[in-house]
Amino acid sequence: MKKGDIILLFVLFVAILSSVLFIFLKPKAVECVVYENGTERYRYPLNEDLTVMIPTGDDHYNILEIKDGKANVVKADCANQICVHTAPISKVGDSIICLPHKLSFILESE
Repeated sequence: MKKGDIILLFVLFVAILSSVLFIFLKPKAVECVVYENGTERYRYPLNEDLTVMIPTGDDHYNILEIKDGKANVVKADCANQICVHTAPISKVGDSIICLPHKLSFILESE
């Protein structure tokens, strides 16, 4: 092996290790922020268990459940139900999107 090959392998190793650490050491979120059509509507803390109905401007709704530090859309009256079938979220930057209702549920830190 040449010196350049060893340097390249070391750089690749560091890059892979950094990526893995970034993914697994992502900070826990503290709030679930609900946006409708890009505008912030509600903020809910993740340290309190609650279930809340989120009404939309066109007489539809999504039901958000926060339990054990995770946010989950448990019910919605949209046609495709993708938001309901999305896994619960718990890390900063995780999101659940309901396109028919133009709702975004995004986890943020302080």
